[in-house]
Amino acid sequence: MGTEPFGELFPRKTDTPPLWDGGLSDWIWAAGIYEGEGSVSKNHKSLQVVIVQKDPFILHRLKQFCGGSIAKRCNKGFECFALYLYGKAAMRFLRRTKKYLSPRRRDQIIRVWALEDL
Repeated sequence: MGTEPFGELFPRKTDTPPLWDGGLSDWIWAAGIYEGEGSVSKNHKSLQVVIVQKDPFILHRLKQFCGGSIAKRCNKGFECFALYLYGKAAMRFLRRTKKYLSPRRRDQIIRVWALEDL
């Protein structure tokens, strides 16, 4: 298992493809999680979506149909976990969830990356 307690569960820098495409209810659920705990940014000319949770269970469920990688993070002494989606995986996530997001979240996406055709 290595020196890190979550070494096998949370590999670093390993972007895995989704196991399946996810159904409609999966994407609606993912949009709700993103709405509350997600962010979008531009990282090295690539789109990046990050979703942070205290409990990694939700992130593992998302990773099954979104892909990406999960890493343990500490913020101000609190342990949490983050799902990272980059490039095509991030674009796919935003395209699949955009119609379920609030106007405020849609505007954030457009401001970060000119995605009017998202």
